[in-house]
Amino acid sequence: MSKPGSSILREIVASPSSRDRIIKENFEARNVPSWMFEWRPIRVEGVIGGKSYVLEYLATPDYLSLGDDGDFFRGPLTPRLAQAFADAVDAVLPSRRMVNEIYANANGKLIPQPVSHNKASLEDWARHEIMIQQQQKALGLPSGTFLAGHKKDIVVGPNLDGSRVAIYGW
Repeated sequence: MSKPGSSILREIVASPSSRDRIIKENFEARNVPSWMFEWRPIRVEGVIGGKSYVLEYLATPDYLSLGDDGDFFRGPLTPRLAQAFADAVDAVLPSRRMVNEIYANANGKLIPQPVSHNKASLEDWARHEIMIQQQQKALGLPSGTFLAGHKKDIVVGPNLDGSRVAIYGW
């Protein structure tokens, strides 16, 4: 049984400098909604050197969420933490092309709602999460719906060697 997201949030608010550790520990304990790992297939067709190929990969239905089915939040992630989560489930972070394909295949497309330039602010992040949840509810999209468009993505690319971060979206 997962721990409620509000309980995890109280831990983060009580110790902001421990945010990444708290998020990682709760992910490792699988304090995530039941739908978090209901992977969605993405099918891509293309031609390389005159030969047709089909590629299929899987995507999570939403950004990393912590908590239980009725009380969860989308975690604020650093690139290092995002990579650690991908490694833990034998996955990869997406490329820009993958992000576009995921968006095209999503069942729910939310409108981006940026809040500020202070990405490290817990208050701004919490306000953004509330805006996402309100929009999802207003559109009648239940938790676990394959969503896209509501957050920026940490992506990999051909000129990224791990020393620089690429954020994509909006």
